[in-house]
Amino acid sequence: RNEGIDMTHNPEFTSMEFYMAYADYNDLMEIAEEMISGLAKAITGSYLVEYTPLGSEEPIIIDYTPPFKRISMIPELERLMNVTFHPLQTSSPSQQDSSWTTCALRTTSTVPLPVLPQE
Repeated sequence: RNEGIDMTHNPEFTSMEFYMAYADYNDLMEIAEEMISGLAKAITGSYLVEYTPLGSEEPIIIDYTPPFKRISMIPELERLMNVTFHPLQTSSPSQQDSSWTTCALRTTSTVPLPVLPQE
């Protein structure tokens, strides 16, 4: 898809999108895992890839060895943010707002605006 590019939207280079009839999210995770780990192995000869972040002198090792760890998003957010999200089916909009507001207030980092490459 060609949806254009701006400071916050560059899907052709930052995401993967595909569909499969009659597949569920578990099938799609498995396909994505096989593709990502297979690419790492085919390109570098290993599932372990050394990466040096911009501005750092210390490389880190990224492990693409399958199977990848599976996590459930809401429980993991609750654990990391130390907050409880009320179930959508049984909570009021104000309870939902309260959960997300608490989560946002506990976030101490700021996310910088993306920077496009200069020509």
